[in-house]
Amino acid sequence: MLSMALVPHTPQAVAESLCVALDPLMTLHGFAAGQPGCSTSTVGVVYCSEHGDFRRRFPALAPDIGYPDDGACTDLNVHIDLDNPARLREVQLDGHGLEELARDAQRDDLQEHIGRLYAVPLGEAIPLLNEVMTAILSTASEASPSERDGPPSPS
Repeated sequence: MLSMALVPHTPQAVAESLCVALDPLMTLHGFAAGQPGCSTSTVGVVYCSEHGDFRRRFPALAPDIGYPDDGACTDLNVHIDLDNPARLREVQLDGHGLEELARDAQRDDLQEHIGRLYAVPLGEAIPLLNEVMTAILSTASEASPSERDGPPSPS
């Protein structure tokens, strides 16, 4: 696993660190590799999934998202502030925060971890975000809520 103890703070290096950590997970679950956008004070990375594919894979996640247009995308947006220290500012799926996604996946056990994401420096937050997203996406894609029986928690 990528060591995130010291995350470089240039916008491009931060974006690359996030993509190196999350791209394998996100592409495994049907999203395109991260598409970064940088300014001098913030970094944003977008993970896009064709909406029809997303809905087939994750029917319980953010169930109110529905796009009738062919080719519409469902996006996971990760925003980072490059203050000292750099921190995650927001992670959301088309307006739905991680707290809501964890509830949709019946993973209320993740709420404490999600709360920590925004409080710790980026070097700690990126691996924790990977664990949280792994748990949410893996659980949500495994089975319908009535079929789940004790999915694994993040370490």
